[in-house]
Formats: sequence, structure tokens, C-alpha cells
Amino acid sequence: MLLSLGIFALSLAHYSDVAARLDAAKERLERLTARLDPGQHLQSANQAIPVAKSAKVEELIGLHWDEMLSAIEHATTADVAVLSVQADPKKRVVTLNGQARSYDHALGFVQRLPDGKAFENAWLASHMVVEDDPDRPVDFVVEAQWITR
Repeated sequence: MLLSLGIFALSLAHYSDVAARLDAAKERLERLTARLDPGQHLQSANQAIPVAKSAKVEELIGLHWDEMLSAIEHATTADVAVLSVQADPKKRVVTLNGQARSYDHALGFVQRLPDGKAFENAWLASHMVVEDDPDRPVDFVVEAQWITR
């Protein structure tokens, strides 16, 4: 019981010390913030984003990502798996890596992809039959012209 009381007393002392340091840090932050001009923002060098980069981020956010992903999902069937999506908004090209049950299924995916909303054209950039798999699926790469508006 004495051991428990001793541990409790040490924990209470440690908590009081941490709480006092936290209060001091809050007061210091308030003093520093009060010294800033109203137009300034408190940020570290690591958090500062150059205006050019922030404009690029804003441009990327404004793209029609949902339409692109919806078109990919709509073109995908149970016989096709899209494994990766790489979008290049500057070139307006999306590269899709996937695997299909057969070459015909891969071609069907390519034909279904251009929907007029997200993609204008799509083409099979490469394909390869996976010989060491008994089902012999086809790994493929599709490129599509992305409508970014």
C-alpha cells in the first residue's frame, strides 16, 4: 500500500510539472503571436509553400478526378483488374496498369474506357501473357487521353 501511495505521489508531482510547463508554453505562444502583424502568418520554414507550388496544387485539386475514376470503374468488369493509375494532367494522359483474364477482355476494357466525359481516346500501349500462371492472364498497359477541362 505504501508503494502504491509513493507511486501515486510521484505521478501527481510529474503531472503538476508537465501541466506547469504546458501553461508556460501556451503563454509564450500567445506573446509571440501578439507580436505578429495582422497580415503575417506563423509558420515554420518547412511549412511555407511557395506561391507557384500552391497554385499548382490548387490546379490539381480542381481537376475532374471523380469523373476519371468513375469512368475507370465503369469500364472495369469482373474479368479485368486495374492495378495502378498514373495521371499526368499536364500531358492530359492517364496510364493504367492492369491484368485481364484474356487478351479479348483487355481489349474490351480499352474499348469501354472512352466515355466522352473523362476520356476521349484510349489505346493498348503494351500487353504480355503471363506464361507461368496456369490461367494465362494478360498484363496490360493502357494509355488514355484525359479530358481535364
